[in-house]
Formats: sequence, structure tokens, C-alpha cells
Amino acid sequence: MEEQNQNVQDNILTAIEKELVDCKYHCFLLGSRVRYFQKLENYINMFLAVMSSGSIAAWTIWKNCGFVWGGLIAFSQLVSALRPYIPWGKFVHTLNSKCYKQEALFLELDSLYTDYKDGTLNKEHAKSVLRNIKKHLNENEFFDDDDDFEFSLQDVKQATKQNRDFFKSKYNLYI
Repeated sequence: MEEQNQNVQDNILTAIEKELVDCKYHCFLLGSRVRYFQKLENYINMFLAVMSSGSIAAWTIWKNCGFVWGGLIAFSQLVSALRPYIPWGKFVHTLNSKCYKQEALFLELDSLYTDYKDGTLNKEHAKSVLRNIKKHLNENEFFDDDDDFEFSLQDVKQATKQNRDFFKSKYNLYI
């Protein structure tokens, strides 16, 4: 009976560890996409700023290359006109929100892991808390149909490496 009780506790601890690993992986993955879209947005903003403020001076200084500046300015106007239809700003907002929620859920899982491991929580309460956190994780990791983007292979590789390093150093878990 003692051995069976230990197996149930080990199963719960294993389930918590799996959720910890998966949750943190998604934190890294979401964070990677947030940084990507923020960089993209910053580059676009810098390009538009340079084109709009430098256009008058450029016409007078670069008389020989006026057609180049004219083309760049026309392109910047096109980007400005199409910008409301480019969803990068929306992606940053959506991903930032999801990333924040994912980190908060990770902290809840971390607390559950610690409390269960040191015996503060019994197995029934731990199972209940874990079910509740998993429900919130599933909701947070779901994307609406109009959020039309995917994670790149590079993001997946980077998040996998960060996750492996994180759990090795913080929890002494080798994943």
C-alpha cells in the first residue's frame, strides 16, 4: 500500500514537471515571437521616419539621385498606406498578453511543484490545482483564427534550447 501511494505521488509530481516544462517552453516561444515582431515594427517605424523627415532635404541635396529618393519615398508612402492591414502591431499586443499570462501560469505551476514536493499540499488538492492551471494554459495557448501566424523553426529550436538550459540549471531536470 505504501508503494502504491508513493507511485501516485510520483505520478502527480511527474505530471506537474511535464506541465512546468511545457509551460516554460511556450513562454520562451511566445517571447521569441514578441521580440521578432517588435524588431520588425521598429525597423518599419525607423524607415518611415527617415523617409518622411529626410525627403525634403534629400530632394535638394541629391539632385543626381532624385529618382532613387523618389522611389524610396513612394515606397514609404505605400508602406504607410498598407500599414493598417499589416497585423504585426496586433501580433505584438496579442503575443505580449499571452506571454505575460503564460509566465504567471508558470509561476503558479512552480509554486504547486514546490508545495507538493515539500509536502505542503496533499495529492487531491495538488491534482485539483493542476487541473485548474492546465485549463488556463489550454485557453492561453489557443490562438483565434484571425491571428494568422505560425512559429518559425528557428523559434522552436531556440525555445527548446532555452527550455533545456533553464530546467537543467534551475530544477536539475534534464529534458
